[in-house]
This record gives sequence, C-alpha cells and structure tokens, in this order.
Amino acid sequence: MDAWCGLSVDTRDSQVWSLANGGHGDYYGNEVCTIDLMADSPAWVEWLASSSSNVVQTPEDVPDATAPSYARYLDGKPSSRHSYYGQQFLERQNRALTLGGSMSPRGSAFENVEGFDVTVSKGTNGWDPAGTFGFAVGGANGGWTPAIGWSVCKDPVTECIYTITTPYIRRFTPGTGAVGGTWSILGRLPASMNSGAMGATAVDTRRNRLLWVKGYGPNAAMVCDLALGTWTESAIPASEAKAAFETLDPSLGMVYVPQIDKFLVRANAAGSRVYAIDPVTFAVTYLATTGGEAVPRGAVLPREEGVYNRWLYVPALSGVVYFANSSANAWFLRLY
Repeated sequence: MDAWCGLSVDTRDSQVWSLANGGHGDYYGNEVCTIDLMADSPAWVEWLASSSSNVVQTPEDVPDATAPSYARYLDGKPSSRHSYYGQQFLERQNRALTLGGSMSPRGSAFENVEGFDVTVSKGTNGWDPAGTFGFAVGGANGGWTPAIGWSVCKDPVTECIYTITTPYIRRFTPGTGAVGGTWSILGRLPASMNSGAMGATAVDTRRNRLLWVKGYGPNAAMVCDLALGTWTESAIPASEAKAAFETLDPSLGMVYVPQIDKFLVRANAAGSRVYAIDPVTFAVTYLATTGGEAVPRGAVLPREEGVYNRWLYVPALSGVVYFANSSANAWFLRLY
C-alpha cells in the first residue's frame, strides 16, 4: 500500500478492496485483500492469495520493457503495480477495478484495466479475462504507455470513470447488463494543465463537473464540465489555508461529499488537518475537526504527498476513512 498505491470502496456494504498493490521493484505480490468497515472489529482479509514468485517475468525473460505481456504474470493473473489513483469500484457490475500502473518488475507503465468479481467466494480466482475493461488512456501501444500516475475518479451517480493525462480527459461508460463498457474521449486538456498527471480529482455530482487540483499543472482549480468536456481555470481566493494548500506536492487525496457540498482534501502529513474546497468559489479553508491529533504520517515519497485514493468517502459511515500507511490503523472522520 505504501508503494504509490490506492484503494477502492464498495459503497453498498462498505468493503474496501486492494487489488495487486505493490509494483515496480517494491513488491511483486498480486494478492487481493479486503476489509469490512461495518464489522465490529474491522480486519484485513486476504481474499485471493498471491501468485507464486516463479511466474514473474524478469527483464532477462522479456528484455523489451514495453512488452504488453508484462501486464500479467505467466499464470495469467494481473501483475503487481503501483496503482496510484487507479483503484476504483463499479457497484453495478460487482467489480473492483485497477486501472494500469507501474508494473512489477520493470516499472514500465501499462494502462490495462483489470476487474475482479467481488461476488466469488474467498480463495476463488475472480479476475476477469484480459481486455474485459479495455485501456485507460487510449491503448495506442497495446497497453504500454509512457504516462504514469494519471488522475482517475468515478462519478458515484452514473458510475462513469474519468482518466486525465495529456492530451485528453477520457470517460469509461459501464455497459448495461454486462461486464465491461466503452471508453471515449470527452475533451482535450488545456495547455496549462501540462501532463495532467498526479492531480487529485473528484466529481461534483450536484453540478455535473469534475475538479482537478495539485497535479503536474497549475496551482489553480481546473474544472471540467462533464456534459460538454470543456475546462475552466479558476484562481483560488487568498486565505491562510490557501497559502498552505499551495505549498503541497501532487498526489493528494480528495473526495466530494454532497451532504456538506464540499471537496475534502487530505495530505500525508501527520495530524488532523483537512482542507475543504468550496465547489462554487473554490475557496480553501481548514475543516474544523477534533480527535485527529494522533493520525500518523503517510508514506514518505519524494516530491509527492502519496495519498491517492486511500482517503475514501463512505456514505454508510457518514464520513471518510483514511489509510495513512500499511503499518497504521485506519482512521475515520465523521462528517454529518
């Protein structure tokens, strides 16, 4: 989980899922793990064990770092990866997803989208056939891509998934009554967004628009109209919280909470600080909280906050769960 990875949550039963997290040279295991947040004593469970080490393709096996075969191990299961923002959940298809990432053992980036059927019994291989969910950022090179750490978020109402990396914002529309769906280009990124990678994103479901902040782009609020695919850039009004917010590095965690009509942002520093962003004015304030003084620091990553989507909105708990790092407990922030 500490190796540039995120998680996803099934909002129907508040199960959090971790799919093949690790990647590059950090960890080759591709196990599937889950934790039930509604249990009296939540604990991680290994739902599907990792592949054995002898199925990992080494650089000696496949000298070409861009070979599409790196997306899966020799036993046919998806390889371990830095998942960044790529862990998402499709409730209507009972699927936990992982959208590409930097694969073991090479670190080359792949955009193959992999799905895991969460209805299978513990110990059963629930991975979907390769290609079921397509490619996250275009698929021009058979799955290999020079881009890494693209921004990803899901609209919890439509369950469309959005990926952002130069030159486009793309949309995945789930199929009706079937597993999988279709990818399409929603619009072109403005030049000021640079690569668009490592930005925290979330969908404002009241206004049907997406907010992007603090990636490899401008220190501003970048907003995409999801009906038109058009972007606007808005300056963040001056405030004490805004000044602190602008010093943060990319790869923050961000969720939109409709009940309080705010985007909530978490960095990896220890302590209770949460940034609240107004979805209309984009003013940044500190969310007033209590009891979070002992929240630990997240994984220390160079020039990144490294929170990704380990900061998850859980409607049944009326708040947010935060997994700071692999050796720490989960923390809950009650919002309403």
